[in-house]
Amino acid sequence: MNKVYDILIDKVCDLIEEKKMLPWQCPYQSVNPTNFITKKSYRGFNKLYLSFLRFESQYFVSFKQARQLGGSIKKGQNGFPVIYYNFIEKKKESGKVESIPFAKYSTVFNLDQCENIDTSKIESIKNETLEFDPVEAAENIINNYKTIPAIEYDKSFQSCYIPSKDVVRIQNKEYFSGVNEFYSTIFHELVHSTGSKKRLNRFLEGTSYSKAEYSKEGLIAEIGAFTLCREAQIETTLDNSTAYIQSWIKVLKNNTSWLFSAASKAEKATNYILNK
Repeated sequence: MNKVYDILIDKVCDLIEEKKMLPWQCPYQSVNPTNFITKKSYRGFNKLYLSFLRFESQYFVSFKQARQLGGSIKKGQNGFPVIYYNFIEKKKESGKVESIPFAKYSTVFNLDQCENIDTSKIESIKNETLEFDPVEAAENIINNYKTIPAIEYDKSFQSCYIPSKDVVRIQNKEYFSGVNEFYSTIFHELVHSTGSKKRLNRFLEGTSYSKAEYSKEGLIAEIGAFTLCREAQIETTLDNSTAYIQSWIKVLKNNTSWLFSAASKAEKATNYILNK
């Protein structure tokens, strides 16, 4: 499994270095990467990774699927790895059979990289942009969070979530340099709040994080905040400095399973906030 993680993390880090931004902070238009044959949306790491690629089409196919559709991959195009899990059955001493997952990956191509595939019935993503006030949409996300923690505003507070009190503390809106900064920050803290025992129970209330656990929870909150900003059609304002990006490349290469786990947990957190 670790070998598969290593391969995929290397691909992600190469993209980060090329684009000079983090995939969970990508300001591109929101897309929903989907397999063209099955019509199933990619999830977790696969969704995060494929959304980072800039194509007009949201659809992807494998080499074999392109051939099945009577098409082919354009010359010189490179595919993108997606992770999936197979299971092996292992019999325990008790006689009970246990299914053990192991990670594998396959390669997919965007339809923009293919030729001779009939896409006439597919609407361009460019025509799917919603027209609404992004601030109003962000407020709707907050207001529709059914079990939202108490939010305390004060100019002296550093923004944080306090699990023992189930409280988000954040500076007053006027102390932010812009509305996007405010929403990016409060979304970050609200994603943290989903870890509460009474919500998704991601961490134990009243206990201290280790440094590694704290970093991983921070990654979940960053990915989740970016997802909510995309949902509200507002541009994220998180740090994309070279030093910050390089620090995350180092973290990901030293903890190859983190991004997969964090992407999955962030998706659960945002779905919880959005009542999906």
